[in-house]
Amino acid sequence: MKPWLEIDLDAILSNYKIIKEYVKSDLIPVIKSNAYGMGLIPVANALKDVANLIAIGDIEEAQTLRRSGFEGNLLLIVPIFSREEAELCVEYNVFTAIDSFDMASFLSDIAKKSGKTVGVHVKVDIGMHRFGVKPEELDNFIKQISYLPNIQLMGIFSHFPLGLNLITEEQLILFDRISEKYKNLIVHLPNSQNTVENFESLKFIPRCGLLIYGAMPSDVKSFVLKNVVKLKANIVKIHDISAGQSWSYGYSYTAHKDSKIAVISIGYADGLKRALSNKWSAKVKGSICPLRGTINMNFSFVDITGVDNVRVGDEAILLDEDLKIEDMAKTIDTVPHEILVSFRESMKRIYV
Repeated sequence: MKPWLEIDLDAILSNYKIIKEYVKSDLIPVIKSNAYGMGLIPVANALKDVANLIAIGDIEEAQTLRRSGFEGNLLLIVPIFSREEAELCVEYNVFTAIDSFDMASFLSDIAKKSGKTVGVHVKVDIGMHRFGVKPEELDNFIKQISYLPNIQLMGIFSHFPLGLNLITEEQLILFDRISEKYKNLIVHLPNSQNTVENFESLKFIPRCGLLIYGAMPSDVKSFVLKNVVKLKANIVKIHDISAGQSWSYGYSYTAHKDSKIAVISIGYADGLKRALSNKWSAKVKGSICPLRGTINMNFSFVDITGVDNVRVGDEAILLDEDLKIEDMAKTIDTVPHEILVSFRESMKRIYV
């Protein structure tokens, strides 16, 4: 018995509409990293009729989507690094982020030979210091690429490294000043965190990943989203444990009373973080039951003491509308994004 994810595509679509209504503008959904673990092709198809532009993280995702028959507009939001990537962007009709004149030249040359025109979005570095053209060099950069044949400048964008604070406000003022010159372009900036925390940033089109998948990036609750994902495993063994008895690696937990412990078919190899040992819970027969003992590579342990009629084969739910992704992330001092993308791609995904 293997663990599985149940993913509600209608909830993803509903969340997109909820966010779009809140921001009162267009919205670019982000489906990079296998749609945050939710499944690239199903999520893209769920959004294709509502999103004018969908953001991906690498050219392999474009290949996968195009080969599946997906025809919607795709934006590669990570600037390309090689001629090979430029060739694939042209081949698969992908709007492309750029921050290098050399890469723009590659795109131009390849597009011209192919008889195509490639749309580009210029990334500006306002403080993340990962990728992007420096603000003071942007005007000259855009002027340079404007002379390249078969290149169409479609947008400019950037990325906040922080949530709402004084530094973010300074970066917003900087980007606002930059964007004044390019109002005829698609201008996008806030990520999920800034969408809920920084209302001023919503003068620009948001790019949202985490919010689409039903998780809040901070304690700010600007709107209510629908739960998208349930993480489930089966009970494969049930043990009667005496008071004072310990179990699993390192004997990290000792029963304080006679207990009933269920072994469930999920471990850290599946994406259930080992750091959650003795800190998280599972829902069994509607009851919230604590994980007890160290999480194994392929199995974990749930204290089902007091829960009636539990049998081998029953479900244990580790994520749902009550056991939230955000709370799991806080428990081990990480971000919800990491929780979502940790579930291995080979794990079964059931779309409901």
